[in-house]
This record gives sequence, structure tokens and C-alpha cells, in this order.
Amino acid sequence: MRQSAAILARTGFAILFIFISFAGSSQYSQSLYQNYREINPADSQKLYLNIENANFLNNNEFFSDFVDGYTLIGFHLTPELVYHPNSRIRLKAGAHLLRYYGLDNFSSAIPVFSFQFNITPSLSMIFGSLYGTANHRLIEPVYEFERFFVKNHESGLQVFFTRQYLFSDTWLNWEKFIFEGDPFQEEFTMGTSNVFYVNREDSNFRVSFSLQAIASHKGGQINVANTTVQTIVNSSAGISLKFLFPEIPFRSLELSQYFLGYNDLSHTKRLPFQQGWASYTNLIADWRSLTLGAGYWYADKYITKRGRPVFQSVSVNNPEYFEETRQLITSKIMLNRNLGQEVKIGIRFESYYDWVNKTFDYTYGLHIIYSQRFFLRKTEPL
Repeated sequence: MRQSAAILARTGFAILFIFISFAGSSQYSQSLYQNYREINPADSQKLYLNIENANFLNNNEFFSDFVDGYTLIGFHLTPELVYHPNSRIRLKAGAHLLRYYGLDNFSSAIPVFSFQFNITPSLSMIFGSLYGTANHRLIEPVYEFERFFVKNHESGLQVFFTRQYLFSDTWLNWEKFIFEGDPFQEEFTMGTSNVFYVNREDSNFRVSFSLQAIASHKGGQINVANTTVQTIVNSSAGISLKFLFPEIPFRSLELSQYFLGYNDLSHTKRLPFQQGWASYTNLIADWRSLTLGAGYWYADKYITKRGRPVFQSVSVNNPEYFEETRQLITSKIMLNRNLGQEVKIGIRFESYYDWVNKTFDYTYGLHIIYSQRFFLRKTEPL
């Protein structure tokens, strides 16, 4: 545990150093999949029932040597009781259920609980179940979008800081806990995602900078797993230029550029590369509810532990197969619509053309998101 604590502290200082040293965001909008709500002082002493549900079909047609194709179809459901004892605190308790169609049972049924405290109107701390996955606003080479469906539940500690010119999300997701003698390693992920806006939100031309970094760790001293400690850091810094057209159906045009880094901080190196980098350029256009995008990905010895594996230089199918340099032409088409206040639908198509190997991979998905809050009662002070 002492070694893991040292890794945790060292990784935290590394992320903090990156935060101070760099100042890039924008990306494809994932607002359809975000469920973070600020605490409303008017909810003080009120009890609610909150229902979060996602229904998904994702078909991944991968034909390269880096990752196999697969299909995800199912749903996850999170019913919660939500209570606000006062204007600054929110308590949530419930369960997170995940089921894939074609299986008789749930793949996971996890109890959830969170304590959220507004330290200031702009600074909020969450202990327990976190606002994870899409709420982190990470780009896909750093953090896989499909985790919203298959790894939606995150738990640990999270700090949000939101102001007019800044969004900041820093968290610790403790993924696997160990007791003495367990035959497996403890696992956790630390991350920070930050967006700095140069001008006002209502400006027709917006410039923003972002910084993202996550560290994925496997280790522990009280377990008996015969596996070495591993710590992998992925980071990204970028800039976005966004033109808004509020008077016409063509809503916006955005150009973003990201530079990414990969570092293996493990004492014993097990991966083919110890460090690498990548460049990711995107042009994104919004037309009514339709988003069209094209991108170029160049990577040199880049490995990602939580990102979309199609971007990395090492094969998921065969870890002994790798290509130092990768070049992908990417495209994305998304249609997001609201079907009333509580129901949203998303349709996505993405493609990845490997410029070196001349292979074409693509994915498509249909998602229906249901989210609703029911007022139950207001408690009276004693």
C-alpha cells in the first residue's frame, strides 16, 4: 500500500505539473451523455427519485490487425433517491444495473452512493459515485467513449470547478480494491480535464484551450499477485477555434488541434514503447441537429490504457504486434435529437481509414437516453 500511495502522490504531482505547464477543447459534443447537475439551493430539504437509463446498440466493424470488431447491445439503468439536507449538500443512493441482450442475467449490479458538497458556488466535491465517462469531456484517444455504456459507474473522489471562463474536473476512480492476500492487483485511475475559455460564452467567435491527463495504475503490496506494478500516463493539450452562426441553421464551424503524450512510469517496463506522442486535428460543423466532422491522426509509439484502442500503435489482438507510426483519416456523423424533455436520441457513424495499411474500419450506433427526476416530498426541520 505504501508503494501505491507513493505512486498516487507522484502521479498527482505529475498531473499538477502538466496542468501548470500547459494551457486545448473542443471536441465532438457529448452533452447527450452527460448527467452532471449543479446543486440548486431551492432543493434544500427536498427528496427526489431520479431515473437514469441508456439503451444502446453499437456495432464496431474493425478489420485491421489492431483490434477485433464486436457488437454491444443492451441497457443500463440507475434508479436513485436524491436528498438535499440543505442548500449545499446532496446525497444520492441507489443501484447501477447493466444488462446485455442475449444474456439471462445482469452483467453488473452495483450499489451506488454519493455525497456532494458545494465548498463554494463554483467549487464542488463528490465522494462516492462520481459523474464519470462523458462528464469528463475527454477526447477519445485519451478516454474511450464506449465506457459510457460498459464502464459507466465510477467511484472515488471528484472535484468540479466551474466559472465563466473555466471548466475543471479532477477525479480519482478506484476501480479495484484489494485485501491482504488477494490474488490480483489494485487498480485506479487519476484524471484531470480542464477547459480555458478566452472570451465570453455569448461571443460569435470562441477560443478555448484544454488540458487533459489520466494516469492508470495497477499495483499494491498486500496482494499476492505475481505481476509487476504498472503506471501509464496519457495527456493531451490543444486549442480550439469555434465560429458561431446564431441567425442561420448552420450553427457553428470549429477547428481543433491536439497534441498528445504517452509515458510508461512503471519500474518494470512490459510494453514495447516507454513513451510516445501523437497529433490529432479535427474540423467539425454543426447543422441544426446534425454534426459532421473529419480528422487526421498521426501517432508515434502512442499507447493508451483508457482510450479508443484503434488509435494506438500496439495491437490489442496481439501485444507482440506493433507499428511505431500510425496515420488515420477519421470521420464522424452524429444526429442528436430531443424527444421531449426527458428522452434524447443519438445516432452515430464513425470511420477510420488507415493511411499506411489501407484498411477501413467503421462503427455505427443508436442510443436512447432517458433521464427524469420525480419530486417525492419536502422534509420539515425539527
